Amino acid sequence: MHLFTYGTLTIPEVMQAVTGQTFQATDALLRGYERFCLVDKTYPGIIKSGQHATAGRVYHDIDALSLQRLDYFEDDLYVRQAVTVVLPDKSTICADVYIVPPHQIHWISNQVWSEEYFRTSQLETFLTRVSHWMSKYNNGIQP
Repeated sequence: MHLFTYGTLTIPEVMQAVTGQTFQATDALLRGYERFCLVDKTYPGIIKSGQHATAGRVYHDIDALSLQRLDYFEDDLYVRQAVTVVLPDKSTICADVYIVPPHQIHWISNQVWSEEYFRTSQLETFLTRVSHWMSKYNNGIQP
């Protein structure tokens, strides 16, 4: 299974902190979706938006255990669904992606999320939180 990421998980250190694995990744584009900051969060969500497109990364060959860890990490704010993404050579592949479903739309702000800003001002703190959260997962404790 392939996974299209568009926010914090595009950063390899975050993906490794969540899954404990490293995966081959490729830049990709998801058409028909737009990325926004979430209200009171340091990470984004995407919603279906017609003409827009979201740049991100596709991680290839995600194993079942890593997918379970990712589902836990993304929690019930998102739903995972299959989409078609465009690779740099213009070919397409099917990948799963976590989107903000219509019943959670109130979490979407009008602010655009910036990976550069996140990396420089929030990544270190975020990685600490991810490590803590995933240690709870490893110990069978729901946060």
